Amino acid sequence: DDPPLMGEKPFQAKAGKHAFVQELAVRFASEEEAILKYVNACVDCNKAANIWFISKLFPFWLQQLCLSRLASFLNYNYFKYATLTVECAMKECGIKSPELAALLCGPFGNDAVPPSQASFFVHAHRIDHFLNGAYYPVGGPKKVVAALMPTIKAAGGRVLLKAPVTSLLIKDGRADGVIVNSKDEIRASHGVIIASGCQTLVNLTRAAGVQQHVLWFNLIGRNYHELLGVHRDANADALKRAYQQMALKWHPDKNRDNREEAERKFKDIAEAYKMLSGVNMARPGHSTQLPQGSSHVYCLIELDTSPEELELSSANLWVLPGVNKHEYGLHSMHSEYNESFAKERGMKMFISFPAAKDPAYCQLHPHKSTCVICTEETLPGFSKDNDFFKQELLRGLYLLFPKIEGHVKCFSFGSPLSNDLWRSASCWLAPTPERFTSTAASTIRPNIPGIPRLYLTGQDMTYSGWDGELSAGIITAMSVLGYGFWDTVVCGRDLPSDIMNLIGRTEKELKASVNIKRRVH
Repeated sequence: DDPPLMGEKPFQAKAGKHAFVQELAVRFASEEEAILKYVNACVDCNKAANIWFISKLFPFWLQQLCLSRLASFLNYNYFKYATLTVECAMKECGIKSPELAALLCGPFGNDAVPPSQASFFVHAHRIDHFLNGAYYPVGGPKKVVAALMPTIKAAGGRVLLKAPVTSLLIKDGRADGVIVNSKDEIRASHGVIIASGCQTLVNLTRAAGVQQHVLWFNLIGRNYHELLGVHRDANADALKRAYQQMALKWHPDKNRDNREEAERKFKDIAEAYKMLSGVNMARPGHSTQLPQGSSHVYCLIELDTSPEELELSSANLWVLPGVNKHEYGLHSMHSEYNESFAKERGMKMFISFPAAKDPAYCQLHPHKSTCVICTEETLPGFSKDNDFFKQELLRGLYLLFPKIEGHVKCFSFGSPLSNDLWRSASCWLAPTPERFTSTAASTIRPNIPGIPRLYLTGQDMTYSGWDGELSAGIITAMSVLGYGFWDTVVCGRDLPSDIMNLIGRTEKELKASVNIKRRVH
């Protein structure tokens, strides 16, 4: 569904496990066995991850037991692959071709960190999820929202736009509602669910003065790279130089007029360097900090011509410019292209044409098209010339789709600095092995201990992306409805299955009722 474009070598995989393997085997004949092993590893890892998801509904002590090393023999495949980085898993599967490894990791922008840092679990889950292809709602994503709104309203709820939540309402120690736009109070009859990440939850509980109840309050990774003003892939020398410069700038003796702030900054800088340089770094599986993921620079473009006339692609496209037979290093795929400020190299980017995916678009909006482009960046990186990003993203688009040039009707540009919600990271917590295997990280659960009726959902509950959001929504809904160990493990129940069974039972009851009425008449 998302073909990587490496240099001038596009590759679009076919749907279905067998077709996917065979398509790659044609291009990499000597790697067929390794490719099959890789695909099987993705499927096995995904299946074995069920306990990681549903244990978030168990009593805390039972969840810790299920995810402990003592119980790892019951979840061997999950712990085996979740503790590996994508790069290490590729090697373990026997993939020898750097080009093949780079191709399989082409859409690594989904993971918000390079393959050398991302857990194989999140990579495997996404590959398994898309093995049989993908879907797109006819009429566009707004149809999903339109379908949900009547249910929300029927239950007594409202849907608000441009209504930022600034604080929580706490009554008798329970979450009772939210404050919107710093003044409007909205009461919640059944509780408050926060879907915008752990950092938002920390900020809101801090504003309400109840952050001490959040067990993982000190877990949420401070953006250490941002504190030092370096990119996420900075090497040891760059870290040292940045630390020396920042420490000199914020040394309390040099800031006597602002000593209190300087002492705080100096302490933060020292902590950042200590964590990033590996000094006193926690052992794998015992991390005490969860780093933030990447943020995004994005462009929303309206075109004045139809998708057919512009020959736009219905598949998403990952563009990795400058890759040739000499350059297939997995780490450099991220570091060089994420930081490719040399104009002759181009910029790594993701391109999607929603108008080309939707068969109903041309009927609803004749002679128009839409395009979305984004690339990853951190706040320090975005402190560079903003116009550079605009120019390079458009230049990359025109190179691949030359017919678009001259047809841009409207251009909207966004960045980590223009979106307060995503200021730290639009992918929120980075999907490192510690994110999925550490005992500390497992405390990120739907229900917030110590604050009844306060719940968390979203990417930080599971992993980044649409499928991660959906999985988190299901887990949190099950928590709100009271599902636990007995329901999920003993009875084998889950919310999607229960809903489908309920629909089936309702349909049978409706048919039975109709038949009774016919017999009466």
